[in-house]
Amino acid sequence: MNERTSRSRVLLVDDHLDMVEMLAEGLVDRGFDAIAVGSGKDALVHLETGRFDAVVTDLRMQPIDGFEVLAHSRALDPDRPVIIMTAFSAVDSAIDAVRQGAFHYLSKPFKLDELALVLERGLAALAERRETVALRRALRDRKGSQCVLGRSKAMASVIETIDRVADAGAPVLITGETGTGKGVVAEAIHAAGRRAAAPFVTVNCVALPESLLESELFGHMRGAFTGATESRPGLFSEANGCTIFLDEIGDMPIALQAKLLHVLERGRIRPVGGTGEREVDARIIAATHRDLRQRPEDIPELMEHFLRDAMARHPHSPVRRISREAITQILDHRWPTVNGYDG
Repeated sequence: MNERTSRSRVLLVDDHLDMVEMLAEGLVDRGFDAIAVGSGKDALVHLETGRFDAVVTDLRMQPIDGFEVLAHSRALDPDRPVIIMTAFSAVDSAIDAVRQGAFHYLSKPFKLDELALVLERGLAALAERRETVALRRALRDRKGSQCVLGRSKAMASVIETIDRVADAGAPVLITGETGTGKGVVAEAIHAAGRRAAAPFVTVNCVALPESLLESELFGHMRGAFTGATESRPGLFSEANGCTIFLDEIGDMPIALQAKLLHVLERGRIRPVGGTGEREVDARIIAATHRDLRQRPEDIPELMEHFLRDAMARHPHSPVRRISREAITQILDHRWPTVNGYDG
C-alpha cells in the first residue's frame, strides 16, 4: 500500500457497531487509520471535531441516517469521498446517494478487500483533485499549453502535443499514473482550442455504477428505471458544443464502452429508455491510469458485441459466429507499436 493511503484517516458509521469495528480493524491491518462509530449522531460529532480523509457509512440508521452523514460531510469538505454501505434490497437508495455526491456504494455483504480498493480509488481521486486545484490556483492566468509547467524534453513534447491537438476534431486519450496531471493536460487542451469559452464537463467513470453512469452520460426518459420520475438530458447533451472529459475511462464497463464507441463513430446518443437518438457535438477527451493494450480478457466480449452489431446492420450476411480458433489467434497476437504509439 502506498504512503498516501497508509496515513489516510477513515470514519466508519453503522448502527451495528460490531460490524464496523471489525471493518475498522481490517482496514488498520491494511495501513489505514480507521475509527468506527455506532450512530449518525456520533458521526456528525467526529466530522466536526476530527480530520478524516474518507467516510464509510450505512444508509439506514435512526434518527440520523446516512444521507444526513453524507450531506454533513460534503458541507464540511465537498471533495472528501463518502462510500455508502447498503443492503441489496436498498440499492435504489444507494444510487440516490451517489447522485447526491457519494463516491461509490457497496452492497452488503462485501469483502474487506473490496472496501479497501474503493477507498484507495476514492483517496487517489481526492489527491488528484487537490493537486489540480493547486495547479489551477498557480496557473489561473495562463492559457492552453501555458498551463503545463516544465523544461524537460518530455514536458516539451507534452506541450507541443497539446498545441497540436487543441483544435483537432478527433478524440484524445491521455494516459499516465494517478497524480501525474492528466486532468490538467485535458483542461489545457480545452483552453487552447476553439471551444475554450464553452464549459468543460468532467465525468469520473470509476465513481458510478454502470446503470447510473449510462444515465448520467446519455440521459434517461421518465420511467426508464426505478426513481426516474422525470426525463434528464445527460452530460453529453449538456456538453453539446463544449468539451467532455471522461476521467478513468479504462474502468468503464465493457458494455458501456461499446455504447460510447457509437457516440464516437456517429455523434449520436440514445437516452436510457428512449427509442430515438439525439445528435451531439461534444469534443471528447478521455484519461486513464491503465495500460489499455494489456487487457486481452476483454477481447472476446468486444468481438461478440461488434459481431452482433454487424449482424443487425447486415442481416443477410452469412457470418453468424466467430470461431474459437479466430479468437485464440487474436488473443495470441502481439500487436506492434507504430511511430511510438500503440495501434
